[in-house]
Amino acid sequence: MEASLSSSGTLSQLFKAGGGFVTCQRAWTETSRHVTEVIEEEEGLASLEPFWDKLLERSATRSPFLRWDWIWTWWRHFGEGRKLAVIVVRGHRGEVEAIAPFMLSKGDHGLRRHLRLLTWISGQGPVQGERMDALVPLGREAEFGPLLSDALTHLPGHACHGVWLPMIPAESPNLDWLMKAVKSVCAGAGVAEKLESRWLKLPNNWEEIEPGSQGRWRRRMRRKNILFLQKHEGRRCEEGGGGAMDELARLHAFHWPKGRSHFVTDVAWGFHRELGARWLKSGRALMPCLATPERGMVAALYGFAEGDEFSFYQHGWDPALARLSPGNLVLNWSMELCSRRQMRLFDMLPGDQPYKAEWCRESRPLVSLEGFHPWNPKALLARWARKMS
Repeated sequence: MEASLSSSGTLSQLFKAGGGFVTCQRAWTETSRHVTEVIEEEEGLASLEPFWDKLLERSATRSPFLRWDWIWTWWRHFGEGRKLAVIVVRGHRGEVEAIAPFMLSKGDHGLRRHLRLLTWISGQGPVQGERMDALVPLGREAEFGPLLSDALTHLPGHACHGVWLPMIPAESPNLDWLMKAVKSVCAGAGVAEKLESRWLKLPNNWEEIEPGSQGRWRRRMRRKNILFLQKHEGRRCEEGGGGAMDELARLHAFHWPKGRSHFVTDVAWGFHRELGARWLKSGRALMPCLATPERGMVAALYGFAEGDEFSFYQHGWDPALARLSPGNLVLNWSMELCSRRQMRLFDMLPGDQPYKAEWCRESRPLVSLEGFHPWNPKALLARWARKMS
C-alpha cells in the first residue's frame, strides 16, 4: 500500500529549497503493516530502551557501539547542540522493528567543521563509535531497508548541509539501502573513506596461536613473558580492581597525552569512567592487566565483549619496562583470556599501527558514506574542496 506522509517539510525539500529551517516535531509514514516515525526529542529516545538491545541482538551488526547503554550515555554527555533524528519502524501494535540511530550535528574536523550533517549518534564528537549501522533484524533488510530509506528522505528538523555516516561494516546487508538513501537526497554521494579493522580468529587452545608471519617474533614474546613473570615477579590479572580505570588513564597518558589522544581529555574521560564502571561490573567490558610488586599496575588493556567477539579499544603501559614490551605482553594476555572465555574473534578496531599487523593477518573493511546538499553554498564549497583533494 502506498505510504502517506504527515510533515511540514522533508529532507529532500530542505535540499531543494537551499537549506531553510523547517519547523516540525515529528514526521511519520504509515503503510498497511508499519508505522515509520522520526524521533527528535530525548523523551522519545528514552522510550526505545526496552526494545533497543533486543533488536541489536537480532541484527547483522552486533557492535558494542550500538548498545543502548553506549548510545544513551553518549547522548547525555555530548548531545548538547545536536538534534536527534532517530528513524523508527514500528508494527501496528507499537513494537519496534527497526531503528536508524541518526542525529544532526556539526562536523568535528576538516571541512566538516563548517557543515551541519546527518550522522550516527556518536558519529561525531569527543567519543566516536567505531562500528556503526542501522538496527534491522538479520534477513529482513529487504523489508525494512526501503522503509528507513524512505523516511530518511522525509526527515524533518533543522537545515543540514549533507550526510556523513562513518564506520559501516562493508559486509553489512544494510549498506546498499543506506547508499541508495544518501544518493537520493545528496549530490556527490559515495564512499568517502575505507578503513581496515584487523582481527584475529581465536583458537580453542591458546597454545595453537601463531600471531605474526614469523615464529621468531612469537618466540621472542614468550621469552619476554617468562622474564616478566619470573625475574620481575609479575602478575597477570583478569581485571584491575576499583581503581583500574584511573590506572589505565595514567598508563595511556605516558604515550598519548592530552592533545594527542581524545581518550584522556576531561570531556571524554567523564564518559568512559561512567560507562566503564558499569560495563566492567557487568562483564560487557574487560580490562586485563599486568602488575609487579615494585611498580603496581604496569600495563592494562580496555575493550568490549559482544557475543563471541572482543573489541580492543585502548591500552597503556609503563615505559620503565619498555624492554619487556609490556604493551604486547598485555595484548597477548588479553587474547589468551578471551580464548579461555570461548570468544572467537579479537577485533583490533580501525587503525594502521604496525603492532596490529604483527598480531593479525586478517582485516575487514569499514566504509564511510558521504553526500552534500546540492545547492547550499557551504556544501558546494565543501564538495569542490573534496574533489580537489
